[in-house]
Amino acid sequence: MFVHDVHFAGVHCLGTCVCSCHLVLNTRWDAITKVYN
Repeated sequence: MFVHDVHFAGVHCLGTCVCSCHLVLNTRWDAITKVYN
């Protein structure tokens, strides 16, 4: 049970990090494309 909880927490953290990075990159990409267009 403990291992499952830790695994779930790890996956959730990773998912959150990936989503955050994706959001930041998308925002920067929008800014970059607006500058060049």
